[in-house]
Amino acid sequence: ISILFLPMTALLTVMILAFSWQSIRISPRFYLGNLFFLQAMTMGIFCSLDLLLFFVFWELALLPSYFLIKLWGVGPQRHYASLKYVIYMLVGSAPLLVGIIMLGMNHSAVAAAAGTVSGPSFDYLMLLEAPIPAETQTIIFVLMMIGFAVKAPLPPFHTWMPSTLIEGPIGIGIFLVGLKLGTYGMLRFVLPLLPDASRELFSIMVWIGVAATLYGGLIALTQSNIRRLLAFASVAHVGLV
Repeated sequence: ISILFLPMTALLTVMILAFSWQSIRISPRFYLGNLFFLQAMTMGIFCSLDLLLFFVFWELALLPSYFLIKLWGVGPQRHYASLKYVIYMLVGSAPLLVGIIMLGMNHSAVAAAAGTVSGPSFDYLMLLEAPIPAETQTIIFVLMMIGFAVKAPLPPFHTWMPSTLIEGPIGIGIFLVGLKLGTYGMLRFVLPLLPDASRELFSIMVWIGVAATLYGGLIALTQSNIRRLLAFASVAHVGLV
């Protein structure tokens, strides 16, 4: 699934460059540097087969996003929007990191029980082979889903999206709306690594998705601002995914 996102990321970057080629008047080199850094970190997210490395790319992508929103935003509250975005992402990253650490510690416990001396491993392929108790799966599932739901975003963690799209440059909006990193994380890590918890909580996730789709879609229908419309339409898209 990851390889499908790599040409999409490259294509979006080319589209952003084509759109902003003549419109970026303030520090164009710094703008391009941040844009390419964001692209690199995003591709790193898609290519990582180690969960800690994935988390490093996940966090490093915040740095260029902050500068792109703050320095090249179009709204009067772009400074507030950039700070709000970073704070939301950092808060969401905390339970995600705890879930990743729990996966690594479980792998260590499984290896010790099998008589193999091994420390915690965060290798994706090795984690797939390590059985996880049902109760532990549920805890990790909730932690990781919260982290990915903030990034997605799913209600009630979606309030950063409208302000970011309204105040920020269109380029960052294309990345956030076009590349659903939160739902990618759910499909890439949560479902394969935590299959029992995914089946157990399946109906809950269905209702959350239905609620997000209806909520985002209905609010999008009432918008006259195209950026706010895209923000809430994106929430509906996430719910559908």
